[in-house]
Amino acid sequence: MRQRGHELGIQATSVRAVAARAGVSNGLIRHHFDAKANLIVAAYRRTIELITAASMRELTSTEGTPHERLRRFIVATLDAPASDYRMLSLWATFVSQSRVDPLIAAVRDQSYLDLRRATEPLIAAVFEAEGRPLSAGEVENTTIIVHAVLDGLWIEACLNETPSGVEKLIQLGITRLQSSWMSGCNPVTGWVNANNTRRSAPIAMVQGAGKRSHSLRPGPSPLQAARETGP
Repeated sequence: MRQRGHELGIQATSVRAVAARAGVSNGLIRHHFDAKANLIVAAYRRTIELITAASMRELTSTEGTPHERLRRFIVATLDAPASDYRMLSLWATFVSQSRVDPLIAAVRDQSYLDLRRATEPLIAAVFEAEGRPLSAGEVENTTIIVHAVLDGLWIEACLNETPSGVEKLIQLGITRLQSSWMSGCNPVTGWVNANNTRRSAPIAMVQGAGKRSHSLRPGPSPLQAARETGP
């Protein structure tokens, strides 16, 4: 169903075409999916699973520091196999139906909620590790910001045809999250805190040699670095 939906579009894809592509009988498909709508929903769920599989593995991992886990999560979200043009095309085909198909809309909303909730503990852990614990509401809103940034970069990664281009987008993802709300500021309000003073050292990106050397760890802000190295 995913392959035929990509080639023909959801509405133009028939159960007969799906059966022929899968090499099974119409009856077998109708036995498992009593309506075409159920087949479409199952294909959409599977598409989301394929797109988010690597990200979800990193979100459930306990290996490394919170900053290291966040770095791996960003890489998993933007790198192959998640960033694939065919996957983007298929995802867009399903999402375009969410306005008119309540079943697809429900899957879209639930899948996003599941991913966001899986991300929230990691975001909370990152700020906790810096001595800047967030309230439950701040964690939720910060996670929404994270996914908004990564979703845009994911689309760009899917459209990019070169490994170096995807690598650049991964770097941009890490840098963007570092410079926007992981720089000592409150991730929701944008202020450092109520007293306008920094509560802890921000996160800095340290790049080592070789591919996938991205790292996030506590370090001085650009302003602090300039002061330390200035005349």
